[in-house]
Amino acid sequence: MGYDIRRIDRDGSLNTSESSIWYSPLREMAAFRSAMIALGMLVPPTELPADFDDGYATDIGTPGIPSFKLKFTTAHRVSAREIEAALGTYDATPDALAIARPQLLAPSPEPGGGPLDVHAFVAGTFGLPGEPTQADWGPWFLRWLAWIGYLRIASAGGGIEVG
Repeated sequence: MGYDIRRIDRDGSLNTSESSIWYSPLREMAAFRSAMIALGMLVPPTELPADFDDGYATDIGTPGIPSFKLKFTTAHRVSAREIEAALGTYDATPDALAIARPQLLAPSPEPGGGPLDVHAFVAGTFGLPGEPTQADWGPWFLRWLAWIGYLRIASAGGGIEVG
């Protein structure tokens, strides 16, 4: 069980290509949520507002991704503007990776949260001076960077649908 996320095209239709799909196990998304909260990328409300249509509507005007949209595996749309705001916060945060790292490595307080098996990936270096390596981060390194990259692509389109 986990999160099935798909990119939305600019015209609002769901992208059905395989490259548009992101699957994240519950434990992984719990760690990503913790990091995104620490970085200010996820913002209140954390629960579905009572006056919120059916949970499927898009942008509610927050300065980032409303936390409840990535808290549940039920259908929610995250708008390109919400993603852009979250990435803007991430990009403007000095030492964003240093802030994310302890959140990704620590057990999450959320149900099912916590680090994945450290043997899930083979440690390696990317050869950039000062660049953290996969060995520094454990199993989360490549997935976290891929998640941020996925969000960047989605922000250029119509956003994402979480389901």
